[in-house]
Amino acid sequence: MSPSPIYIVDSARTPFLKARNRPGPFAAADLATDAGRALLLRQPFAPADIDEVILGCAAPSPDEVNIGRVAALRMGCGHKVPGWTVMRNCASGMQALDSAMDAMRAGRSHLVLAGGVDALSRAPLLFSDAMVAWLANWYAAKSLGKRAAKGQLDLNDFVQQMATVRSMGPLSDLIGMIPGVGGMGQIKRQLQGKEIDDTFFKRWEAIVSSMTPAERRNPDVIGGSRRKRIADGSGTTPADVNQLLKQWKEMKKAMQSMASGKFGKMMGLR
Repeated sequence: MSPSPIYIVDSARTPFLKARNRPGPFAAADLATDAGRALLLRQPFAPADIDEVILGCAAPSPDEVNIGRVAALRMGCGHKVPGWTVMRNCASGMQALDSAMDAMRAGRSHLVLAGGVDALSRAPLLFSDAMVAWLANWYAAKSLGKRAAKGQLDLNDFVQQMATVRSMGPLSDLIGMIPGVGGMGQIKRQLQGKEIDDTFFKRWEAIVSSMTPAERRNPDVIGGSRRKRIADGSGTTPADVNQLLKQWKEMKKAMQSMASGKFGKMMGLR
């Protein structure tokens, strides 16, 4: 017994639009709804008479994941008409037609609106773990800038800033990202002809770790005897401690200047 014939009653489509390297004016659901409305207006039946709506979409935007349901409601099919979405990459539209024919052959549906739609300029961006970590570090740096604008930075922030920069790539490429550190002569000399290792940062972290919480919050209280105690506890010299404290003051001054200037206004720090 041969199956009953299935007919394509009518069709409609929208023009192709160029993305122009930014999100376009229409989401995929907008395109599907506009094409579907024009199609339904010239039919002898009402949108609510449709048994189901099936749309193929390879990359729906985050706020219209089940784009078939979104378009069905916006076309006026009503809450009782099911709408669903299929994804088969470039064959998503054809898969929607195949799924419609399967439903009709099985007797589940007699009238189906099926098609494919995509607005790739509105496709969600998927970030790798490395990019997510970079963005997290960027937000942490922004929070640090807000504290700088209020004059609330301490040596704990100094170590945090160094750790953030170290996690973002080779130190020789990123050293200039630490406010007040990029112009340090000793590091500049090490840059001539070879990569920076993290000896400096490890030494500074050891020095800060040897301080008391009160000394980290207010380094101005660190005098001669405290410097010697901190140097002994970190395996460094008082000269190393002096170098870190000098660098800390330069960093704090640079970050306060950035946060209170045009850069701070642009980044929303004040």
